[in-house]
Amino acid sequence: MRTCTRERSPPRSWRGRSRSRRPPSPRSRAGPRSRSTCTGENLYRLDGFAALIDRGGVDILAPDIQKVGGLGDTRRIAAYSDVHSRPLAPHNIAGPIGTLASAHVCASIPNFLALEWHAASVPFFDELVTLGRSVIADGYVMLPDGPGIGAELDLDACRRYARPGEPFFDEPGPS
Repeated sequence: MRTCTRERSPPRSWRGRSRSRRPPSPRSRAGPRSRSTCTGENLYRLDGFAALIDRGGVDILAPDIQKVGGLGDTRRIAAYSDVHSRPLAPHNIAGPIGTLASAHVCASIPNFLALEWHAASVPFFDELVTLGRSVIADGYVMLPDGPGIGAELDLDACRRYARPGEPFFDEPGPS
């Protein structure tokens, strides 16, 4: 089984990432690498990922779809990485709307590996959308059939779980 190391060096440290990917020398007793390098949640746009791929500093790309430049830029990164035989495992620290949007992108790219998800401990995660079922069940996202991403925010649920004292979208906050 291969393991994966994430973010082994600072986001802009191309040399550090290239060094960390250097195969062992013929004199090394380490043998072939059994650990993949997964990185990218702090990179932006295609040029950041292309530079990393071109320098050989990554095995698996992990763009944060909400930060990288959006759905279109993620697809461009996926296409470039696919040409270079690199899979994508997008970073996803989003709510249910962002998770569904990310899942739609992932379903459309040939080199998708896995979608990271951080909201397992949020008990009201599924209540925030009008999906009528769990967004993630048994580790899978079933893409909805509805228009757009297939669900909308449930604004009443969002208000119910909003942090007290914080403004809610375009509504004025407390004075």
